[in-house]
Amino acid sequence: MCHAEAIKGVRNDDEGLEFGALTIPAGNEQMPAYLCRPAGSEPVPGVLIIHDVWGANEFYQQLCRRLAREGFLALLPNLFFRAGELAEQTIDAARTRAAGIAEQQFWSDLDVAAGLLLGRGDVAPKRYGTIGFCMGGTLSIQMAQRRSEVGASVVYYGFPVNEQPRPGRETSPIDDTDKIQSPMIGFWGDAEQSVKMPHVYQFRQRLQELGKDAEVIVYPGAGHGFLAIRQAADAPAAEDSWPKTVQFLNRHLKGAAVGAR
Repeated sequence: MCHAEAIKGVRNDDEGLEFGALTIPAGNEQMPAYLCRPAGSEPVPGVLIIHDVWGANEFYQQLCRRLAREGFLALLPNLFFRAGELAEQTIDAARTRAAGIAEQQFWSDLDVAAGLLLGRGDVAPKRYGTIGFCMGGTLSIQMAQRRSEVGASVVYYGFPVNEQPRPGRETSPIDDTDKIQSPMIGFWGDAEQSVKMPHVYQFRQRLQELGKDAEVIVYPGAGHGFLAIRQAADAPAAEDSWPKTVQFLNRHLKGAAVGAR
């Protein structure tokens, strides 16, 4: 289970924010997306949010607003728009929908979303961060391997080793650890029921061996999707990882933005 609903107790008002729905040209189609930024005309760093198997739901729109309050322009593309809504709100249905999408389709859609960020006059510098969760965490790792303009990569409970079949998926992120080009921070809980923790530890070791600017943090007792704090054991991980996420993005994106002026 990842993020099927919004986080309770998180500030959810829109004061000081500019936000709304938009569409992004994706081939002959229009991909729905949600964007949120601080009010005002000053350029700010961009962050591309990559959702999990549940899709671009209220949890992720809430995340857009949280990032905007921290001074970022957050873009959330709906990577499942072609597949439509879930017939039933079950994890099996969500996984089946995700597994039916070809890997190249994800990359085509993420490429046009990244292009939109890079082309906006209110995004500075001409780099952006990524933050992904579960399936999106896996894609966040891979974005750091594929696109040189990614300036910071945040991974929440992604899969270093691919465990769900999908057309066109021949390799795992861990196989291309040497291709990671951006600083990275990743968060997992050792009570994971989805990601195999030996794979996480192998990924951390590989990052260290290659001297990558990367940190892998594992929280004792926290489970998959811990940022939503569904159980008491998740609270310490959620409360520690989010400030670390903001600090990481500030360090690698806002510092670059100042230097670019």
